[in-house]
Amino acid sequence: MKISHPLIVELPADTSGDGKSGGNYFHVLTYGKRNSEKFPYTVSNEKVSSELGRAIGLPLPEILLYRLGENLMMFSRFVSSKNSGEAGPPGTS
Repeated sequence: MKISHPLIVELPADTSGDGKSGGNYFHVLTYGKRNSEKFPYTVSNEKVSSELGRAIGLPLPEILLYRLGENLMMFSRFVSSKNSGEAGPPGTS
């Protein structure tokens, strides 16, 4: 089955394996940030705030940290701003 989504591109089938696992390779468009001289803690702020939000039940994506050369990068999947139909956590006062 081919995936048809603007943020996900399915690559041609892997011919190096036996093909029995049903796994394929995909390119997935993600959102990323890196630290800068003006904002040296961007990556750590994104990771910590995301983990804190997820710990209290907010529907936030997981943050992936990755080092590209000297740069520590954070990557996150895109989250649609449209209502997904999923209920958020109950509000309290």
